[in-house]
Amino acid sequence: MEKPMPLEGIRVVEFGTFHAGPGAGAILGDLGAEVIKIEEAEGDPMRTWKEVGGIEFSLADGEGLPFQFTNRNKKGIWLDIKHEKGREVFHRLIKEADVFLTLAF
Repeated sequence: MEKPMPLEGIRVVEFGTFHAGPGAGAILGDLGAEVIKIEEAEGDPMRTWKEVGGIEFSLADGEGLPFQFTNRNKKGIWLDIKHEKGREVFHRLIKEADVFLTLAF
């Protein structure tokens, strides 16, 4: 019988960009939480960040490795929260979550 993960059954809604928020969400996912990442139209700027310290980290699909690393173990959704329908979905997701994680720069 497999031992359950420490955060199994916990739902996290993440609305963050760059590393700090998404990095925290990735760790929560590593521990078994269901993490739903919300991105706006522009997407997380880390999607296109392909160089760190002069070293290129591009993947075959065109996304940067830092984005893949900080967004592992997540489900994703694009929402335009500037419009009423997008806000409705956003609020519904938050109401159904155990944790709301946000940190953006």
